[in-house]
Amino acid sequence: MKRLLAAMIALAACIAASAQDQIAAIGTMISEGKVDFNYRYDIDGKIPIGASGKATVQGDCYMSKGNGLSVYCDGETRWTVDEEAKEVYLEEAVPGEVLALIKAYAAQARNLQVSKTDISGSFVDEEAGSTVHFRISGITPSAKTGDLSIFKFNTSGLGSDWVVTDLR
Repeated sequence: MKRLLAAMIALAACIAASAQDQIAAIGTMISEGKVDFNYRYDIDGKIPIGASGKATVQGDCYMSKGNGLSVYCDGETRWTVDEEAKEVYLEEAVPGEVLALIKAYAAQARNLQVSKTDISGSFVDEEAGSTVHFRISGITPSAKTGDLSIFKFNTSGLGSDWVVTDLR
């Protein structure tokens, strides 16, 4: 029985190390190139929340679109755009924000599943009293682009019916 328990612990450690190696490889893809993926998260709490979308990440730059919002970040400024409400919020960027979020979710996850193209799992957010289920899928690396315009949002052409709030 002790040997079986020791073997199971060793196997779990190998799986955890392999998952962390794969997450580190995704981090390398982000820092050395460009990565596209789909995301989904569901939060089971007093008020259930779910969101999904697509993202492109390159270093500290990213762009995501989902659930009616678009977020652009060029590594210095983050624009959160709600086209339906005609609102844009500008904030200072947080370096390494996307990779840090992926690592934080993976570090907390029970039942973490990691492959070259997918990461999924769930964790309990004790502070909020809820369970977060997440999935990053279709991870596709490509060459780094020198044109960072896809990570910026130009507010100069917006009409007077738009509200632009600069929180920087």
